[in-house]
Amino acid sequence: MICTTLWESTMAVTLASRQRVLVLLLVLASSKGHAASPNMEVCLLHTIDAGQLNPDELRAAFAPHRGVSPVVLRNAATATTRVTLVDLAKLAGEATVQVGTPAEIVGNSGQGARLTSFAKYLASLDAGTPEIPGGDGRGEATDSSRGEGTGVPTGPEYAFDRGQLWKQIGTSARRALLSGVPDLLPPSENRSLPSVGGFRLTAVPDAVLPPRDTHEDAEGAHPPAGYDVYFAIGGDETGVSFHYHAETLMLLHAGTKRWFSYPPNTRPIPRHHHPRGLVQGWPPLSRSASHYNATISVCDQHPGDVVYLPSGWHHGTINLGATFGLALQARVPLDPLGRGRQLANGLAAEGRFADAVEVLRILIASWPNDPELRFVLGTTLLRLAALAREPDATPTAVDDDIPTGTEARTLAHRGRFSLNKALDLDPDDDRAALALCRGALEELEASADGSPTQETVAARLANDAARGCTLAPSLNPFGFAGWFYHGRYQAAVGELLLAGASFRRATLLDPTAVQAWYHLANALMQGERTAEGTAGTEPASGRSTKGEGVVTEAAAAYTRVLELQPDFAQPRLEFGILLQRAGQQKQAVAQFRRVIELSPELAPMAEHLLTQVLDRSEL
Repeated sequence: MICTTLWESTMAVTLASRQRVLVLLLVLASSKGHAASPNMEVCLLHTIDAGQLNPDELRAAFAPHRGVSPVVLRNAATATTRVTLVDLAKLAGEATVQVGTPAEIVGNSGQGARLTSFAKYLASLDAGTPEIPGGDGRGEATDSSRGEGTGVPTGPEYAFDRGQLWKQIGTSARRALLSGVPDLLPPSENRSLPSVGGFRLTAVPDAVLPPRDTHEDAEGAHPPAGYDVYFAIGGDETGVSFHYHAETLMLLHAGTKRWFSYPPNTRPIPRHHHPRGLVQGWPPLSRSASHYNATISVCDQHPGDVVYLPSGWHHGTINLGATFGLALQARVPLDPLGRGRQLANGLAAEGRFADAVEVLRILIASWPNDPELRFVLGTTLLRLAALAREPDATPTAVDDDIPTGTEARTLAHRGRFSLNKALDLDPDDDRAALALCRGALEELEASADGSPTQETVAARLANDAARGCTLAPSLNPFGFAGWFYHGRYQAAVGELLLAGASFRRATLLDPTAVQAWYHLANALMQGERTAEGTAGTEPASGRSTKGEGVVTEAAAAYTRVLELQPDFAQPRLEFGILLQRAGQQKQAVAQFRRVIELSPELAPMAEHLLTQVLDRSEL
């Protein structure tokens, strides 16, 4: 069905695009068997047979692609210069390695989220594909390992290590690992830091490798200056979700890796989406299937091959069997847009939000249709607005241009405008949808203090909240944050039953999320009180069986909140009120007394409620 639909949808596009679609369909069909067909060579990228060229000829053939387009260098490393997983285990010894799910790796600046024994990880590869904690056996997380803003399918656990393993191995091991990498990337130590409009970063970001050795036997044991080393080691169907970064060059030492890539300034697949999802079923996205297929290039990388991707090229991978690759990645992009993005993100990371805004405005003047710039500008303006709302907002050493409270609403409006523009340019950007949702909700909460809000402003806020909070979970249905903020929006507009359903979904995705459980309990109890008021019944009597079920679920949610955060006084107070209304006076007393111990602010109310219970009972 998928193949038929995709092929029919491509009849209006060019012949080249139709050929690309057909190749991708064949690729996906072969991927369903978890391995590439031995008789099927898949590659839509330009290839160079490096094994037939001397070093000077290879550099000359590679030069036109540097910083311009991807290229695959076939047979760049010989069998004698490749390192097998068995060899790597001997070289690494007792080292540890960073592992994570595809979405965690992309969301964690290109490295795994957890450290584990490298020997233990390799043993798990021998035993079978390692699954993520709490996984369901198919690579789909069922607990908090997914984290905020992640997507599906997350896939089995993957060793993706930026510098941690490299720091632990010796000089001879480093030399062995780099010996097969062709000398194509000149040192970039003197490459200037990104600079726009006189704004600069204070240091090159992501300097994660150990200091370079200077003694003679260190020759050949370091990557070119300005590049970091990544290890990518995984079993069948591991890989990374779609993402992009500065230029990178990966040598595959063992196994077969399938690459999916597409050009900068396009995003036919949302960033959280893993290529394995293309095999399992086409994602419910907003554009036609032909749009997604016609722009994606696929290529299989084999042992000894090198894949080069310029800065900004989006890509995701699937490992077809156990694989081991070593990548060199530049710390500073070559292209002006990539350098500008890095500068803006770096300034924001340093707390220089006002500087980041000025840089982004300069960049947008040159690249007005870049959704990433619009997204970063929107989130940075919302951060400035949040700072302005803080009661003790004062200038800091890093950013002496903190706005005043009177400017907060204007900044927030501009931030949401930029996020709306990002969504107009890229309707599948779940990050922009989530940021718009959160920004609108924060502004609605800030307006709840009685400050005047113009009717047009209120309507715009409502529209922004509706758009962002509705899109976020639909674009990333397995992301915790999308469902959590969707529930908050539904509760804010009085849709308490729907809010409860959204919070339930959020707690399934992250059972340790205290706020999700708390908001679930609140939505249930608000809905119950609304139903009682409509029915005209007394709180402690006339409750239907359905109402009792709601109270029971709310009690379970409050209990979970207090299991996770025992010192959280506000839900403990509300839990006591629920117990009192349910006739469980002894348990209510225990909760009120604990609130008095925990919170001086809530103690007067808890004491009043405690007195009421004691006066009306024989406790």
